[in-house]
Amino acid sequence: MALPQAYIFHNDVRHARFLPVESAHAFSYSTLAVFVSISALESQKLDLYGGRLFGYSPAGSGSTWCRILGIRPEHYLHGYTPNEEGGEEKRMSIREKLEDVLERFGYDSRLLEDAWMQTMPRYMGIGFNPLTVYYCYRKDDPRLWVIVLEVHNAHEERHVYALEAGAGHEDPYVPPRYDHAWTFPRQFHVSPFNDRSGFYSCSIVEPPHPPFNISSLQFTSLDKIDPKFLPAIRIQMYTPGLPDSSESSLPLSSDTEGLSKQLKLTATFRPTSAKPLTPQSVLRAISLEPFTLALTFIRIGHQAILLHYKRRLDTYVRPEPRAIDEKLESLFEEDVIGMNRVQRRQGYKLGIGGGIKWQEEGLCERYARRVVERFINFRSYELGVRVNIHSTNPTDRIQSFPILTKPDLDSKGVKSKSIGTEPDLNIMYRTPNAFLLMLLAPSPELALLLGRDAEHTLFVSDDELFVKLFTVEKTKPTPATFIQRFLQYVRCAPIPEALLSSSIPQPGESGSTLEYQIPHVHPLDLHLRSPSLYTSDINDTDTNTHNQMLNNITTLLVITLQISLTILEKWWSTFSGTRFVPGGDPWGAWDRAISSYSNSSSRADKSKNAIRDRDSVNTKDCCAQVRDDSHGELHVEKFSSSLSSSPSLSGVSSSSVSAVAGADVAPEFSAKYCMSPDLREADPELVRGRSAQWQWTGSTYRPYPA
Repeated sequence: MALPQAYIFHNDVRHARFLPVESAHAFSYSTLAVFVSISALESQKLDLYGGRLFGYSPAGSGSTWCRILGIRPEHYLHGYTPNEEGGEEKRMSIREKLEDVLERFGYDSRLLEDAWMQTMPRYMGIGFNPLTVYYCYRKDDPRLWVIVLEVHNAHEERHVYALEAGAGHEDPYVPPRYDHAWTFPRQFHVSPFNDRSGFYSCSIVEPPHPPFNISSLQFTSLDKIDPKFLPAIRIQMYTPGLPDSSESSLPLSSDTEGLSKQLKLTATFRPTSAKPLTPQSVLRAISLEPFTLALTFIRIGHQAILLHYKRRLDTYVRPEPRAIDEKLESLFEEDVIGMNRVQRRQGYKLGIGGGIKWQEEGLCERYARRVVERFINFRSYELGVRVNIHSTNPTDRIQSFPILTKPDLDSKGVKSKSIGTEPDLNIMYRTPNAFLLMLLAPSPELALLLGRDAEHTLFVSDDELFVKLFTVEKTKPTPATFIQRFLQYVRCAPIPEALLSSSIPQPGESGSTLEYQIPHVHPLDLHLRSPSLYTSDINDTDTNTHNQMLNNITTLLVITLQISLTILEKWWSTFSGTRFVPGGDPWGAWDRAISSYSNSSSRADKSKNAIRDRDSVNTKDCCAQVRDDSHGELHVEKFSSSLSSSPSLSGVSSSSVSAVAGADVAPEFSAKYCMSPDLREADPELVRGRSAQWQWTGSTYRPYPA
């Protein structure tokens, strides 16, 4: 007899927070979930009463409001491949999306036979589903293969973790009553009261039978077994002090070794009953808990209010999701000492998960993107460079500029060098907000300081080329219009004085001297053109002055709106008593930029001091006379008077010599040792008697083999 391919669960959901101790909190509630075979679901074999009671809506088929319980592919995972219109999700089934996720994590999706899907369906088209679990099985193999955890947050973002079953992939220690366990770094922003540091320990009870029938094996239906053997999941969150290494499937990193295990919170999802998915079981479940599926988001919001106002937990601002592509993600996370960064591990540097759905692009962000891309398209052709724009969001295409044809640009009188196929400049961004920051910052240098160093949402492969790209030198300068000068004034208004070496430029003034040079007119305000970036119809008969003014006014509205929203957000936070983690308030981007600038200045000062100390040692103690031999090499002839009486360089400390040479030098080293800053212009090779030489590299001396 064939086993059911779909069940309805009554779940007992429990949450408990243990740290900080003064904010300890716990709550529980019951909810409904379905446990269905993806193959049976998408074949619509599971539809009840023509799909009105329970049904699956194929991708693009419309809303689920007409179904009492319903599942749509658009609410799960995300199609990675953009459609031809660009940016929108390709119409893909849940199975196709799941296969795509498996491929992204290095699994052969052709081996996938079927998967159980444990999720909360929509109730009359309404619902919030914080966690969906996919239990994946290979062909003709009843053993669990891979578990995919799909996590949603209240910001409509989605993240997945892929966990492989079997020895070598799991924790050596599995808690009692569970069949599998994994420990892995946190990466996703779920709760506003937790940052992304620490680790998850995930334990599951494996489904008693696979979603397909194997004739040679006998299994028991889920409704006939003890509830403690039903598929359950427990997730425990630990502080960065990882659980004991004997219990972990992943190696410890250097910054967590030796730290003790501290359980911060735990969440369990355990079915209390399971019934085959039939009209009777669905109607009974709904009659017992008619509104439970619609109340999930309200329950979460209620608990958040209690944690913030009663338990006094501060709020973390939502960070941008991290990419599945580890190489791309490392560009943003490398050497970043920022707030709310993802947890790292050796071997699995950035973990075993990644974002699959980002927030939708807003109107202001879309406008800023089009302005920046249109500008880059013309400037890249003028400079003769290839510029690629990448996103950590896998659904966004890589944009390569210039994309207009040469005749099109020649019609505008734009001259260009030859442009290669390989990118000269790569611009990477986490979120379209990076384009908005480029539009808001009054100069390209400040755009890098704000977007890259402070907010970590932007990365460029070549700082100098990026600045050059956004620096326009007009051969025939024309007077800036009032609105262009006023735009720069508005841009400078929220920038703290600490970043400015003089007062903010007023409209009509000739300009001011800034720590970061700010042009009188922003390049994006000069190069706003009316023709569409995506067509070759460039009509010079358009009134460019009129179009430029309209675009400048639109830009002014966008910038003013963003500044106003920031002020309103700060006011509302004060009025409502909302507290943010110190330094993490959403309106403090420029304050974080100051901190980043101060840190970089401090590092630069230390570097300058080291160079000055080196030069002092060179000039005082290590000046020498040299001669040019027949091979064109520079050899030490004799030491200056300060060291001529010291054949062993005893007058110079080993640390000073090390600082000068860029290498460890013993005090008893050979006397024929010299470095002279006066020889830097000739880039000399200085020898010390034997076969080793020293070469000036522009910042320090390095050993240079003869």
